[in-house]
Amino acid sequence: MSSSRHFHICTRCGNCCRWPGIVRLKNVEIDRIADFMGLSVDEFTSRYTDLTPDRRGLTLTDREDGACVFLEGDNRCRINPVKPDQCRGFPDRWSFDGYEQVCPAIKIRYRMRQVTHTGTQLNNTALAGRPDPYHVTPDPPLSEADPMPAKPDFYYRQSAALPYRWNDGELDILLITTLKKRHWILPKGIVEPGFTPWDSAAYEAREEAGVQGVIDQESLGEYETRKWGGTCRVQVFPLRVEEVLDEWPEQELRDRQWVPIAQAIEMVTTPGLDTIIRQAAARLVGA
Repeated sequence: MSSSRHFHICTRCGNCCRWPGIVRLKNVEIDRIADFMGLSVDEFTSRYTDLTPDRRGLTLTDREDGACVFLEGDNRCRINPVKPDQCRGFPDRWSFDGYEQVCPAIKIRYRMRQVTHTGTQLNNTALAGRPDPYHVTPDPPLSEADPMPAKPDFYYRQSAALPYRWNDGELDILLITTLKKRHWILPKGIVEPGFTPWDSAAYEAREEAGVQGVIDQESLGEYETRKWGGTCRVQVFPLRVEEVLDEWPEQELRDRQWVPIAQAIEMVTTPGLDTIIRQAAARLVGA
């Protein structure tokens, strides 16, 4: 049995951050945002919240032009990694009649199928109308006690940047930590519809590692990781770094470190990633 579902890809127009209305905050969200900003709860609520009109809770303050106080000039959210559920849920979990007229988010339709394997689980099927490269057959299903999250198949098609620079004639690689800061990895993410793998890799390098430069469109190869109950295939693209940002979206969530390429090979633990870095050394040093 299959069913059709959809979700939206944000185009970062900023319209929803400018609409009149309130963003009602939960206590846990206040704690999370305050911690993200390095403020005490009292400092955060004093600077960035007001009473809701019904005086039953707190809402984010607005700028003088009516936009959210955390909307930045490039239409990015200053607190995006920890933004409130009300913001994160629009328009997939809630919306209003006619929202499409003011929200240019890209609607993606996909199909879900029920699969029986020692119990009933949800499993991905190919995106409707997408070619075979978007279809990924997940690894053996998880148990009923650890159910597989339902994700559209293109979530399993990812790309990563391998940021590099020359330092006194030596090749250095920039590694970042996972969100829990347990392992060293390359900046990577989902190749969303409408993006090329290399453009997506360059975007993730800026968001996760705070670097910009020239991305090579020729892949170094790919490696695999387990996530969402399936296998993600990650293509890797070299990025010659030309600018290292002092501030970037995920700087509070990850560490970053420039290391010689030989040390990078030793630091990464994701199977196959060390091989990719060796291939990078062969290509870049021999170039």
